Amino acid sequence: MTHPEFEDFASDIQRYTLSREQTRKQRIQWITQEGPKITKIIKTRKIEHFVHFTQVSNIDSIIQNGLLPKNELEENGIAYSQSDEKRLDRRDGEEPICLSVSFPNCQMLYAKQNQNITVKWCVFLVDPIIVGKCYCQYFSFNAASARFLSDFNEGIKHDKSDDFMKIFSKEVYTDKAIYPRDFPTDSKEFDKYATSFQAEIQCFDKIELDYIKKCVFLDKETCEEYKDRLEGVGIDVTVDDKWFFSYGPYQK
Repeated sequence: MTHPEFEDFASDIQRYTLSREQTRKQRIQWITQEGPKITKIIKTRKIEHFVHFTQVSNIDSIIQNGLLPKNELEENGIAYSQSDEKRLDRRDGEEPICLSVSFPNCQMLYAKQNQNITVKWCVFLVDPIIVGKCYCQYFSFNAASARFLSDFNEGIKHDKSDDFMKIFSKEVYTDKAIYPRDFPTDSKEFDKYATSFQAEIQCFDKIELDYIKKCVFLDKETCEEYKDRLEGVGIDVTVDDKWFFSYGPYQK
């Protein structure tokens, strides 16, 4: 590499490093400003957990490394089984961790289970306190929807608490339809659920094991296989084939 070429290369690295540092500072500022507002909403709506489902083959990696965005897994050479091979919802060049509010995206989980019946899945329950620890973006519907892809790539500028509240709107507008909030109005029991089961939280930071509360399995045999390892790092386990692996509150 000639001297001028080296200078150009070094300048590119400096610009990239500076850009990442600026982004990191902006995200810390957001967490400080918006985290408490969202925490207040979480407490008001009695949201006990966020939800992340994955293949059980990823459990040992999660025990060792915590939950990591895909780009960090690849940057660090960490092997993983991919849940979604066609990620259309990249943000700012990153592939964040996908979470749901109180209940998984049941339609997607059901489809994944039936796509390959030899693959086993589990559901992690994550402490919602992470909104005050991690940089997240909030979507009232599928984050890969056209209406979000252009709008949210500059997500740092958004009012995150407002975005979070939209997850519980009386009506959710998608690219093709309008989904009403179809829960009983005479009970606050359903306040903790998103209007659409496709609502998403995207987390751009590592989720430490301290914030992973429980791992839910579909069958006892698989639960027993991982029980000691998970409990050894403070993650409770349970078997539940009636709720998290069904359509739950979205059952019609």
